[in-house]
Amino acid sequence: MAGFFSLPLDIPSTTFNHAIKARNNLHKEIEEVVRKRKKELREKRDKELVIHDLLSHMLLMSYQNSKVTSDIEITTRINSLLLASHKTKSTAITFVFKYPAEFSDVYDAVLKEMEIAKTKGLEELLNWNDIKKMKYSWNVARESMRLSSPSHGAFRKR
Repeated sequence: MAGFFSLPLDIPSTTFNHAIKARNNLHKEIEEVVRKRKKELREKRDKELVIHDLLSHMLLMSYQNSKVTSDIEITTRINSLLLASHKTKSTAITFVFKYPAEFSDVYDAVLKEMEIAKTKGLEELLNWNDIKKMKYSWNVARESMRLSSPSHGAFRKR
């Protein structure tokens, strides 16, 4: 992420240079996934085909439209989505922790609901039924994301 905010000089050992190398490595990995998925889709062409993810959808839509989308364009889009989702998740998590810390009554109510987690053993994880019981905590998370949208420029009510 530091490469985005660095001086754009592609000189060895600079932050920008490291960012370019990292992007190229990631791009190669994504290209390989795209190639494998294309092969899987070609093999399943005659069988019942279920679109179960964004990549499959992008590949199939590129053939159904009259304009064929290149692998490089699809790889670039996936790369952009990965980058965007990284920033939005970290921003959302930050604000989900920030608001309860600022309001002690909210913090206390969330902490009270966390008693559900204490009933579990050390190796036992929360299941969906446990999470459904934590209605207040879920509402705090939703309200935090509403007030401080992780995707900048998104409209929200205050």
